[in-house]
Amino acid sequence: MSAAPLRTFTEAWAVEVAIARHPETAAGFRAPEARAGEVTDLGEARNIPAEMSHIRRTAAAEAGIRTAGGVAR
Repeated sequence: MSAAPLRTFTEAWAVEVAIARHPETAAGFRAPEARAGEVTDLGEARNIPAEMSHIRRTAAAEAGIRTAGGVAR
């Protein structure tokens, strides 16, 4: 039995907590998420995942989570 699923869940949860503990970050994460359902411009639609990814990477670094690019700082 592997601990990988538990580790994956725990890391994802830690990122969510890191986002939620800062109201301005949480609002910044929800804004592009809400725009995604309403956007009509293809360029803007392509920017939304990048915005959300940046927020998640920053939160992962705060939580000390190892990312695809290496150890988060």
